[in-house]
Amino acid sequence: MTSRPPERQLSGTTALLQEDMSCLTSQTLRLPVSYSFSHPAGYHEQGTALAHVQHTWGNTAAPHWLTCLGYNFTCNGSIETILDMTVAEGQFAIGYHSPALHWFLDKSELETSLTSHVEAEYGKFTIIAEQGFKKLVISASAAHRTFDILSLPTSQGFQEKGIQTHSGTASIEAFEHGSLVDSRVVTGVNLQFGAAYAERTVQRMTAQQYSSPLRYKGKGITR
Repeated sequence: MTSRPPERQLSGTTALLQEDMSCLTSQTLRLPVSYSFSHPAGYHEQGTALAHVQHTWGNTAAPHWLTCLGYNFTCNGSIETILDMTVAEGQFAIGYHSPALHWFLDKSELETSLTSHVEAEYGKFTIIAEQGFKKLVISASAAHRTFDILSLPTSQGFQEKGIQTHSGTASIEAFEHGSLVDSRVVTGVNLQFGAAYAERTVQRMTAQQYSSPLRYKGKGITR
């Protein structure tokens, strides 16, 4: 491992910076933090952990917003595979690092295209990104019960407009000149769906006073 974790390098390079976008983001799933948590049932827990932290610039989040961030690790704890994807309003930036490939695809380059099929109500999406002779097919999903409401920046302040989970699975297929050159599955990924995709799901979850099972389970916090 280097002194600067590779996932932070990747998150920095995949931050979107487009003139027609109102939001810029970078993120990591492995920021060391200390926490202290008091449950309404009356018990308390504290300790240290690795946290998902996302830094967003701009006043609002794009309505058609998707992110997928996750890592695979080797048996000795080093990072083997990184997937860092942000798609918003037709723009995209995707970083994919594996033992076989080190690709970065984004809309700022010529000869790029993006095809998306999003079903937020079922907790899944498929993204096909092409740049020149490179193509990435990313299919991600998570059980609906693992999603929680996500507060997003709006012109009226932060509002509960999106949904996210940290229990997603993403399959990645990489093609070069039409031939499959790499295929991986990353588990435990963070998936986020923006307001335009998540509106109906947020309404349903709010009406049901939804509380994610990832937060509480019985009298203990689910690991």
